[in-house]
Amino acid sequence: MFFEDDIADEELVILAPADGTTTEVLTHTFWWSTIVGADSYRLQIVSPSFDETEVLLLDSLLDSDKFVETLYPGQFQLRVRGENNGYVTEWAYSSLIIFSSEDLTRQRVQLKSPAEKAFVNAESIEFSWDHLMNAESYDLKIYGDNWGQDAIVDSSGIIELGVNLDNLEERAYWWGVKAQNETSETLFSNRPLVIDRTPPENPTLESPQNNAILSDSTVVFSWDSNDPVWSKVLDELIIVEKREGATDVQVHSDTYDGKTATVNLFRGRKYSWKIQSIDQAGNESEISNEQQFTINN
Repeated sequence: MFFEDDIADEELVILAPADGTTTEVLTHTFWWSTIVGADSYRLQIVSPSFDETEVLLLDSLLDSDKFVETLYPGQFQLRVRGENNGYVTEWAYSSLIIFSSEDLTRQRVQLKSPAEKAFVNAESIEFSWDHLMNAESYDLKIYGDNWGQDAIVDSSGIIELGVNLDNLEERAYWWGVKAQNETSETLFSNRPLVIDRTPPENPTLESPQNNAILSDSTVVFSWDSNDPVWSKVLDELIIVEKREGATDVQVHSDTYDGKTATVNLFRGRKYSWKIQSIDQAGNESEISNEQQFTINN
């Protein structure tokens, strides 16, 4: 029987923003101490306070000790607690006041898509970001490989919150956005991106070899697979039970990242197995050649 850690008496501390913070900054990283035994953390943000709630802005269960959120000028209160399947800690509270300012120099644009360190394979890619209060337009820059080097896109004065770009080449990029008005501008918010439309190479099967006869029903499968450029792939192992005079039955399908898998099967039966690789962008290889094996009684 599994018992959850009793975390009810543990004290969680909100590290940022400090209680009573007054600022013109709209985007904040909410940060709190971690609790041993907590599987997740519940973060709630209201305006103006939990005693006089007018708006519930956020109620999220998170597996991290940090969360980034863009608010608006006003008065807010947040609270956080640790949780597991059996217990919760007491709430920790912090208050925050944000005042309006036309000065954008301390603000930052929240990027939406593509996600941080995304791998994508689409021909048309949407670059999008959140609205920043008091911003009048946005600049989008895209560089190859490293930020500030090898400019691919340099677009200014964008009034929408996104741009669709077609047929960008397969390669690594950095993309970023800044906001501006007549008197000030933000720094660029940026993140890396990889565009990859090339499928992984076809995987090759190693063990068990074709037509092998095995004595152990716990079968260790091994294979080789790779992506020609980005190297990291997941492999789907598919095992089918071969039935004479009846329809074959798929008995196993799961993905692995270590080029090996151990699967318990039945004795006295014949099986086939094959592998398909999927890279980080979602490109799929062709399915490998199929190999068969038999497990003795």
